[in-house]
Formats: sequence, C-alpha cells, structure tokens
Amino acid sequence: MMQADIAIKTAAELSPFALFMQADIVVKAVMFGLLLASVWSWAIILERSRRLSRLNGEAAKFEDWFWKAKDLDSLYEPASRADHPSARAFLAGMNEWRRSLSAKTGRSIDREGLRGRLASAINVAIGRDIDELS
Repeated sequence: MMQADIAIKTAAELSPFALFMQADIVVKAVMFGLLLASVWSWAIILERSRRLSRLNGEAAKFEDWFWKAKDLDSLYEPASRADHPSARAFLAGMNEWRRSLSAKTGRSIDREGLRGRLASAINVAIGRDIDELS
C-alpha cells in the first residue's frame, strides 16, 4: 500500500503545472515569455490566413469580371473601386496603355516599347503588393 501512495504522489508532482509551480522565477519568466510569443505567432498566422483567403476570393471575383467583360474599358471602372492586388495590376497596365495611346496621336505606336512599358508598370504594381503582403 505504501508503494501505491508514493507512485501517485510522484505522478502528481511531475505534472506540468506542478513542475511550473516548483520552478525558479527565471524559468517561470522564460516560460511566460514563450507563451506570449506563441499567442502572438498564432495571432499573426490567423490574421494572415484570413487576409490571404479574402484576397484569393477577391482575385477570383476579379478574374470572373475580367473574362466576362466585353472590353477592357468596361472593366476599368469596377477595378478602380476594388482594393486588391489583381485590380491594382490591371489598373497600372490600363493607365500605362491609355497614357501611351494618348501620347501617340497621329503617330505609329512602337509595339515593343509599349509592351516593355506595360510590363514595367504591371511589375511595379505587383512588387508593391508583394512588399505590402510581406
């Protein structure tokens, strides 16, 4: 009977809570800091997951608008009200397209130059969004 009492007492003393309560103040401070870091990390993970999920939904909606639009000009207005990376990349490209066409009235368009400017404008918009999401 004496052996059973010792085993129960030892098991109770080795529980995580009992070990924490018996620990030195430095160990308690470190464990409390780790707990706070864990809560902070999970908050960031959940917030980023929620945000990326929302952005994926908005990107899917914008892609639907894009493929259903009869022309790019009809998509410009809804995209200018949207606040997500796909719309910003589209707007950067459209703004560069419009600016390039308005500057070329009466002259032929340099297609390679226009492609390069469009790619640069869209890549800058994408880069800004990547930096913001990072």
